[in-house]
Parts: sequence; structure tokens; C-alpha cells
Amino acid sequence: MTFESWIMLSFITAIASWFRAVIGMGFALMVLPAYLILLPGPVPATVILVGLSISVLTFWRERRSLDLKGLPFSLGGRFVGNFVAMLFFSFLVGPSFDYIAGISVLIAVALSLLPYSFSPTPARLGIAGVASGVMGTLTSLDGPPIALLYQHQKGEVIRSTLAAYFAIGTILSLAVLALGGLCTMQNVKHSLYLLPSALLGFYASRFTIHRVPKSLLRGSILAVSATSAILILVKAAI
Repeated sequence: MTFESWIMLSFITAIASWFRAVIGMGFALMVLPAYLILLPGPVPATVILVGLSISVLTFWRERRSLDLKGLPFSLGGRFVGNFVAMLFFSFLVGPSFDYIAGISVLIAVALSLLPYSFSPTPARLGIAGVASGVMGTLTSLDGPPIALLYQHQKGEVIRSTLAAYFAIGTILSLAVLALGGLCTMQNVKHSLYLLPSALLGFYASRFTIHRVPKSLLRGSILAVSATSAILILVKAAI
């Protein structure tokens, strides 16, 4: 990594960390394109390692609003999804899975625009967790399935629950990547270089976190989810 690349990546990481700490998601979506272009080798593990620090800090700050009843179901589904991704890695990786994942998220976003509200029930959280586990392991974009279910909740509930889910879930994804040889010391080194800017972005969020209205929070979740889906579909088409 050159000095110029580090400066550019640090700036993007700080902005993405601030957004993640305020909205609850969107870190991987914002940094992944730049990481892919400017970092050598596989980057999903680097994205996960840097994002993990923001998840832990956000969870600790918002821990009193955590959805303790729903978290076990989403994490249980996530574990199944990680296992499925590891078991069928060679079959799932590729354009076919990307098309399915991208279209599924776009359909979920479209359904979210309807008057009917999909509440985070145990069954829905379990299914969303499976989808998130597979997508997170194969694409690093694991937020949309879970975030869409929580979009109508209070901001602090969204942030705390997603942060706890991401923190525990990404550790599972890292284990899967490590088993596949895709989490190396190079990924650890790059994440340490970018950690200060991630912490700076998180610190800056404390000055804006209470100024974001619920309508903007929900709109941001839908926008990030839709953009994630489009990015996956573009990747499949290239």
C-alpha cells in the first residue's frame, strides 16, 4: 500500500465509519470499491476486520437498546448461512449467486415501500440471518437482509442490534475465510493501518447521532440496501 493510497483509503474509511455509527450499516458498501482498487490481494477480510471495530464500539455505546429477544434467531440463521457458504463455496461463488442475491435484496426493498410493515419476528430473523450469512461470506455485504427487518424500529435499537449482529456474525465469516485461506496477515496489517481513521469516524458520529430523524434513518437503510444489490448485480454482469 502506497502512502497516497493510505491517505485516500483513510479518508473513505473515516466517512464510512461515521455513516455506519450513525445509520447502523453501510460501511462495507462504501469502502469495498476503493479497497478492491487500491489494496492488493483479496479484500473481504480487511473490510470485515476494520468494520468489526466499529461494530464493537457502536454496540457498547447503544447496548441498553439491544433487541435481546431477536438477536439469537438472526445469529442462529447467520451461523447456518456461514456453514452453507463454506460447504458449497465452489458452487455458490460466481455470477449466478450474485444475481440471486442482488435481485432478492431489490425485491425486499420494493416490498418495504408498501404500506405493510414486516416486523422482525423470530422466523423472519432466522431466514434473514441465513441470507445474510451467505451474502456476508461471499460478498462482504451482509447488512440488507437484517436491516430491512429493523427499518421501522427506533434508531438506537437499529444501531445496537445491527452492531451486535455484525460483531458476532463477522467473526463467523472471518473463521470461514481463514479456513479458505482468504484471511491472511496481509489483511490484518492493512486493517491496522486503517484502524485510526475508523476510530476517528466513530468519534465524529457522537456529534450528529441524535440529529438524524427516523424517516431519514429508514430512507438511508433502504438506499444502502438497494445500492448494495445494484453493486452485486454489476459485479455479476462484469
